[in-house]
Amino acid sequence: MRRWHQVPEVFLAYPLAAVDLCSDAIQCGRHDEKYGFIGLGQMGFHMANNLYRRSGRPLVVYDVSPAAIKRFLGSNQSGAEIHVASSPREVAEHCTFLATMLPESEHVKEAYLGKNGILSGVKPGTLCVDSSTIDPVESVQVIKEIAKCKAIGADGPVSGG
Repeated sequence: MRRWHQVPEVFLAYPLAAVDLCSDAIQCGRHDEKYGFIGLGQMGFHMANNLYRRSGRPLVVYDVSPAAIKRFLGSNQSGAEIHVASSPREVAEHCTFLATMLPESEHVKEAYLGKNGILSGVKPGTLCVDSSTIDPVESVQVIKEIAKCKAIGADGPVSGG
C-alpha cells in the first residue's frame, strides 16, 4: 500500500488530480481500513453513499445536523458497518482516508482546525480530501496545516453543474 508523506504541489495547481489520487488510494487500500466522510448535506449525502456502496468498507460519518445523519443511515441499511462519530476528530482517529464536503470556508476551517477538528486526531499518512467549493486561498492554508501533521491534503472541489 502506498504511504503519503507530503502534499504534492500538483494538487494545488490541478485539483482534478486529487480525484485520481482518491481513486488510486481506494483501490490500493487494505481491506481492514475504514473510510470517513464529513458533511452529509445535499452534495455530501450522495458522495458518501457512493463511497460507502462502491468501497464495501466500514464508513465513519459526521455531520452537525442529526437529520442529515438520520437520512444517511436510513438510506444504507445493509452492507458494511457505518459508525456515527461525535466529532471530526473521531472520524480522523478511525480512518486512513477521509473526505469533507462542507458549504463554506468557515465550516472547512472549523472541521479541520477546530478544537475537536480533524487535525487534532489525524494519523500520519492519512489522506484528507476536501471537496468543498471554497476560496482557493483558504483551501491552500488548510492543506498546509494538514501537511504539518504528516498527513496528505488534497483539494478536490466539485460544482453542482
